[in-house]
Amino acid sequence: MATKTTGTKTRRAVEMKEQQVLEDVKDLSFTSVSDSVAQTQVAVQQTLASVSAQLTAQLQILRDVEEAIRLRREELKELHDIEVTAQTLDELEAKIQQQRVAWDEEEAAKKRAFAEQQSERNKTWRPRMRSTSTPRSRSTARSRTPTPP
Repeated sequence: MATKTTGTKTRRAVEMKEQQVLEDVKDLSFTSVSDSVAQTQVAVQQTLASVSAQLTAQLQILRDVEEAIRLRREELKELHDIEVTAQTLDELEAKIQQQRVAWDEEEAAKKRAFAEQQSERNKTWRPRMRSTSTPRSRSTARSRTPTPP
């Protein structure tokens, strides 16, 4: 018996629901429903157009940001290249300065060595010159030479 009362109650609930649905739609007509659907469709299309416009604007902002990032990267690369070039130039200047110092030291050493050689040569030549050419020996050398007839 319990199933008969449950089935009757269920059937009665379904009938009440159907009555409610019929009551809700009694004032509706095909024209009013189609107009309402058309208005909803227009509203949805307007909303989609608005969302599309906003999405397009946001995409343009994204493109602009990406372009700005690309430009900044190029600028950073140029600055890095300039810094590397400046660093390389500083290193070259230091090497050139070191080379100049080395050349100056080498030149000074060569000048000292040359001066020492000159000094040694002069020391060895002066005694020889004194012993070979005295004023007396020149005059005696002249008198010994026969005079032409």
